[in-house]
Amino acid sequence: MEPSGNERMLAIATARHWLEESRLPAIQAALAVLPQANAADLLYEQGIIDEEKRSWLQRQNTPPPGEAVPERFVDQWLTEATRQGASDLHLAPYHPPLCRCHGSLRILGPNWRTLSPQQLDRIVERMLPSGAAARGKGISLLYGPDEWRARLTIGRDGESYFLSFRLPFRGPLELGALGVEEAAALTTFSSGLVVLTGGPGQGKSTLFAALARRIHRSGAGRVVLMEDHPEHPWKEEGLRVVRLPLSEFSTESDELLRAAFGLDVDVLLLDSGAFRRNLRLLVEETARTDALVIATLGARGVGEALRELCAQLPKGASRSLLVRTLRAILAQELIPNATGRGRVAAIELFWNVPAAAVALRNAEPEQMESVLRAGGGKHFQPIDDSLWRLFQQGLVGMEAAYARCRYRPQWVERMHPPNAPER
Repeated sequence: MEPSGNERMLAIATARHWLEESRLPAIQAALAVLPQANAADLLYEQGIIDEEKRSWLQRQNTPPPGEAVPERFVDQWLTEATRQGASDLHLAPYHPPLCRCHGSLRILGPNWRTLSPQQLDRIVERMLPSGAAARGKGISLLYGPDEWRARLTIGRDGESYFLSFRLPFRGPLELGALGVEEAAALTTFSSGLVVLTGGPGQGKSTLFAALARRIHRSGAGRVVLMEDHPEHPWKEEGLRVVRLPLSEFSTESDELLRAAFGLDVDVLLLDSGAFRRNLRLLVEETARTDALVIATLGARGVGEALRELCAQLPKGASRSLLVRTLRAILAQELIPNATGRGRVAAIELFWNVPAAAVALRNAEPEQMESVLRAGGGKHFQPIDDSLWRLFQQGLVGMEAAYARCRYRPQWVERMHPPNAPER
């Protein structure tokens, strides 16, 4: 929608006293950096107008997110990947189509041949929407019908393209069903920063969506959800949520972040790698407001996440902001289950209690182990504890659990206690 259309809708809403003049600057600031946003939708999601007023104000719809053009062979591969229960599909030169099932990458099937760079070039040329060819070196799009609507990333390695399709999680988006009900404790904070982290393909976005649902149902107030692409299409009656697919906007992520905080939010949910390069701004904006911020990070564990935060917020005023703002970090890793079909979640939890905060204030990035062990370490649940519970419950095998534990000598002691009777 053209900016003049948004300005006209805001003028009408103000003239009819639907929009208070005191809130007008924040709405205008958000629309200024979100040129494709629709003012009527924004006013509705903020709870300023109802559905009838939104319909009356709206003169045209917001342009839809960028979507890739359907491609016959890709449709066949995605249909087969969905049938196999895959989490993602990968197309790379000199390989046949590959899918990831239960955490393992494998060939999609015997009927598909190796793809050449020239074949991938032709596929990408046919799939890219009009006007997107110039951005083909790095682009993120939505692809496919609702039954297997995928998040597509197109990249380039040397002279050839590679394509990655992330298929949506098809189970219930509930913490209990995901096996991480203890993560519900993260939703009890009223302000501050909570970090969800884990490596690629470890279920961060799915856990994020389940936490978002739990927060919304608790009546948390104004909620803004910012994502690279809406991977989990869900909407519930009565929830006031501003959902911003970041891939629609060419605006810098720093401006988007400031605009989101300017919307007078109670909860800000960030599922995007775009903010990882400026964690300092994220912490500063969180400290400046009374909002609860839950953000995803691509670090592979709590220790790595802390190192990354401390590297961007060095000792001094910036580190003090981090110490005051950080509430908790949860790292998740998906482990192949004992049956060989499917994966279960093992988690690592860090709570920024006073003893940890004192250590965090003065620690160098390479000294995070001292932060985790401060005050006896009761504020830190290493992934080993979660792995041990899963092993004791028969959900994962010994080999899979041991391969992922952090403190292997302690694991061996658990398996063979010093005073255990000999058999």
